[in-house]
Amino acid sequence: MRFPPLLLLLSSAFQCEAASLQINEVAYKGSSNTCNGEDWIELISTSSEDLLNYTLHDDKGKDDDNAKYFSESTIINAGEYLVLCRNVDFDFGIGSDDVVTLLDNNGEII
Repeated sequence: MRFPPLLLLLSSAFQCEAASLQINEVAYKGSSNTCNGEDWIELISTSSEDLLNYTLHDDKGKDDDNAKYFSESTIINAGEYLVLCRNVDFDFGIGSDDVVTLLDNNGEII
């Protein structure tokens, strides 16, 4: 008997769907051609997403004074990227050991 088609079907049925919004890249030392050399974070979306009431933070947490709270509508359309620059879009610095976290409007980790 051959089972590969059945196994393939079962494995695809149990795969998790990827989040439509993700942190795609983090430049903790910045780069000369982006954000005037400051730290930056790139988000990518596979569907239209509004960041209203989302929070972006480092290891100090969502309640830190430097956490970025999106208090205005910020839409990323499907297939688009959004680059956020330190000292323009967010205030916290990113160190080599930091973890950058994006929380949705319900406080859930993206």
